[in-house]
Amino acid sequence: MDTQQKIWHAEHKASLTKGQRAADYMRNGMGSRPFVVGFLGFVILWG
Repeated sequence: MDTQQKIWHAEHKASLTKGQRAADYMRNGMGSRPFVVGFLGFVILWG
């Protein structure tokens, strides 16, 4: 990565909200399919 990309990435990461960081953490740890299934299950239980 060049310096411009590193600066953009750091600025973007610093601008994320607590919820966005939590969602990224979950998605990175689970992969997309389990995340979607888990989210749908959560919404169904919530509703």
